[in-house]
Amino acid sequence: MAVIFGKAALILSIVLIFFPLGGYVTPLVGLLALLSRARGHYWGMMAIVLSLANLLFLSPLIFLAAKAGYHAGEWQAVIIWLSLMAWLVLAGVALAKVSAVSARTKLP
Repeated sequence: MAVIFGKAALILSIVLIFFPLGGYVTPLVGLLALLSRARGHYWGMMAIVLSLANLLFLSPLIFLAAKAGYHAGEWQAVIIWLSLMAWLVLAGVALAKVSAVSARTKLP
């Protein structure tokens, strides 16, 4: 079951490259990747790395809106972009911790 969550997160992050829904669906990628503990953690980590690359390099509109909002004194776009990045980084760290613990204790 964990492998299914990891593969779903990876497929969703690949779809987000081509369809600009990043701000709305990116937290779902992080949640699905987090649910892919133990056996599916490779798929989940690939999804998180791909989503981070998408937010940093392939989705320039979110970044440019955050940068323009910062220079205009409006912080909403900056907070949204930073929260998306933080959510993905925290999901990746939590997934790494969970998969390390499950590898040590041999949980399914």
